[in-house]
Amino acid sequence: MIAAFTPVQALDLEALTPDHAAIRCEPVITPEGLASLAPEWAALAAAHGEGLPFRTFEWAESWWRWFNERRLGIRDTLAMQAFRTADGRLVGVAPLIAVKRFGYGPAIVRSLEFLGSDPYVTEVRGPLVDPAYEGAIYRALRAGLARSARSWDWIGWRGVPAGGPAAQLLAERGVALPGQVTGYTLTLDGDWESFKSTRPRNLKESLRKCYNSLKRDDLTFALDVARTPADVKEGLTRFLAFHRQRATADGLRMHGDVFADPASQGFLYEVCDRLARRDAVRVFQLRLGDTYAASRVAFALGDTLYLYFSGYDTAWARYSVMTTTVAEAIRYAYAQGFRRVHLSTGTDESKLRWRPEASTWLEGMECGAGPRAATARWLSQRLNEPSSRVQRAVRVLLGRRRRG
Repeated sequence: MIAAFTPVQALDLEALTPDHAAIRCEPVITPEGLASLAPEWAALAAAHGEGLPFRTFEWAESWWRWFNERRLGIRDTLAMQAFRTADGRLVGVAPLIAVKRFGYGPAIVRSLEFLGSDPYVTEVRGPLVDPAYEGAIYRALRAGLARSARSWDWIGWRGVPAGGPAAQLLAERGVALPGQVTGYTLTLDGDWESFKSTRPRNLKESLRKCYNSLKRDDLTFALDVARTPADVKEGLTRFLAFHRQRATADGLRMHGDVFADPASQGFLYEVCDRLARRDAVRVFQLRLGDTYAASRVAFALGDTLYLYFSGYDTAWARYSVMTTTVAEAIRYAYAQGFRRVHLSTGTDESKLRWRPEASTWLEGMECGAGPRAATARWLSQRLNEPSSRVQRAVRVLLGRRRRG
């Protein structure tokens, strides 16, 4: 649910330290302005993007091309902020979009949202920052928001690192952050065999059964890894078919089809093509004999292999082919010298049984000071009520469509 809004409190700019005051906030409000950040954004993401594909420049630019909305009921504009030190070095980017609902004529609500309002295609939203400047960047961002508080009705805070200076700052300003997104990471010490020996007994038994079931039925397997743009494109077509098949299968734990709409598919093809051109994509494909049985998309960024969405042919479900695919992907990560495997976000047993380390990002909503703040507060309260026709109507009003 969306948390209750809290009013903006004006920042005491005189209390800012010299370091904070030295952070310069630079608006980025056009596609051309966004494009101009490409080299600096890429360098910042390589150093401080935590191996997350959602922090890359390619993700941001392609997302805007495929998911921005301009129609009668909703209108998006870029409202990004770039943060620079006194000597001009880029140390942070807040990829915000301004959303005007019923944007032609009097607006009902005007919000600031972090890029990634999609059908869960973007798993982690929020700013990209150099951790050394986290507190200074958030202070500068909130100072700007406070000065323009009458021009927006709410901001959705996303991707705030739990326990850090940004979370502390927002808490001090009375901003509630009740929402959480948790990601799970494996640190690859030693080698594959020693790593596997330290995993819980139930996982080791599951892996043993996976491999033995294939051997028992005289099935040979191989992990094919697509990484060139042409191979990635072919692999994505296979992945989308498997992902859809898994999502619509009866009798299995429910999984949504994240890429059901054409915009999500188009975005995936484009962003993977762009990232593959710098060797940052892997499509892991488990082949049984001459037949592909499972697929998982991954991103290779720095020393981190990020395991994104998966899918498989349900005809092979009894062999637990997805577990085998993940195990072989981790073995591949060891062989290629990666230091971390990110198992993606979401808390479920398929991740927890690997005994990963958890990282948490906080989320919440903050109300502005404009004349429509009361409307925003009323809408948030309706969203927090038990399910009702009013709540469903508000969700439709504030929602974003899946586009063809």
